[in-house]
Amino acid sequence: MLADFRTDWGSVQARELRDGLAALERVGQRIEHQDAQVGERLRALAPIFLANPELPHRMRVIAFTILTPFYFLKAGSLVDFGTLLTSAGLILTFLGLKMATKFFGILPLTRAFRFETREGMYTTLLMSTGLTFGTISALFGLTNGIIDQRQYTVLVTAVIGSAVVPTLIAQRWFVPKLKPMGDEAVSVPDNASVKESKDV
Repeated sequence: MLADFRTDWGSVQARELRDGLAALERVGQRIEHQDAQVGERLRALAPIFLANPELPHRMRVIAFTILTPFYFLKAGSLVDFGTLLTSAGLILTFLGLKMATKFFGILPLTRAFRFETREGMYTTLLMSTGLTFGTISALFGLTNGIIDQRQYTVLVTAVIGSAVVPTLIAQRWFVPKLKPMGDEAVSVPDNASVKESKDV
């Protein structure tokens, strides 16, 4: 597997991706000192992106993969664990409200699209999460002084609960029962009927 990874990394597209990331890093290092040259350096990258339209998408995937864990670690490090005990009732209230609003918005749509009851509940529970947007908005409010740390702790804990609790419930009680394709009945005509049709 490691040999395959090295082979892929040495391919033409991988070299372009690596060179593009290195060029963006150099631009970021000099952006504070040479503002006039930033536009020229970015224009120099245009042929690389035009030659390979998939390159920007891959760079975005790499950026999200690298930065997302650090973001959630930062968001979690700002939680005041003492507030979790003193505000447990408020956290459960927000968690219930968040899940209820998601249910009222999603479950009727599963009925409209004729989902089976089990599949509809499974889909509704998995879509009851709002982890990314919830933590981003709470962190924005804390950073800009809109909410204090106690309010931030309550909101982020409720958001995390809305991602964990519905997922556990869905996986425990509402996993759809899928039938393997091999179990489907296939009607095959017998030899006698095929012979009679040929004779006719």
